[in-house]
Amino acid sequence: MQAILIEISTPGGWVAGFIGAVCLTLATYGLGVLPINWFGIIFLIIAFVLFILDIKAPTHGALTAAGVASFIVGGLVLFNSPGTPEFQRVSVPLVVGTGIFFGLIFLQYWCLLCKPCGMRFKREVRVWLGKQEQLEVSKRDGASAS
Repeated sequence: MQAILIEISTPGGWVAGFIGAVCLTLATYGLGVLPINWFGIIFLIIAFVLFILDIKAPTHGALTAAGVASFIVGGLVLFNSPGTPEFQRVSVPLVVGTGIFFGLIFLQYWCLLCKPCGMRFKREVRVWLGKQEQLEVSKRDGASAS
């Protein structure tokens, strides 16, 4: 799923989308073989929808935190049905670690989106017609004279 999200955010390359499609196909096959709880799948879908919405909406990571919580709950509920044998149950540290990993990936992506495309120097000194003026380069306005 992460590879498909990378393909959506940076279109043009086909490798990430192809790998994501193959992984989803294998996951679909695996879900047909293993006993699953459908509430877990719903929680996982909600988690990835929240991840995508946090990229598009300016919520400053709140949707990512909700997505991580939904991912962890979905992962714990997915295979831990009452009738599931003990050897088919999901490891709690594995699910929590994977949820935190996804949260850190989206946090890094969000920080890269919010990082301003800054100039190399904070202040520039320009000379116009023999007069010297100092300019402060701000992050939003481009340049403002001082």
